Amino acid sequence: DDHNPHLELTVGARKKISSIIEHLNRKWGNASVASGELALFPYAAYQEHIVGHHSWTLRDSFLSAADVYEAVGRPAVFRL
Repeated sequence: DDHNPHLELTVGARKKISSIIEHLNRKWGNASVASGELALFPYAAYQEHIVGHHSWTLRDSFLSAADVYEAVGRPAVFRL
């Protein structure tokens, strides 16, 4: 496919993860390749090994970007 799933967003530490997911849903929720519920995974979770990795969805409305940054071990480059 001619799809490039790479996307870079700059967000503040207090930005809610659910707000980021809502933004992504507004932008790409109707894409032909989109199906199911959007979830964010740690960068190290490869598609074939997603089971067992923590993920974040719209239901995580109480978590901020800083909370997720802590949960993934405060990496030098924060990627999901």
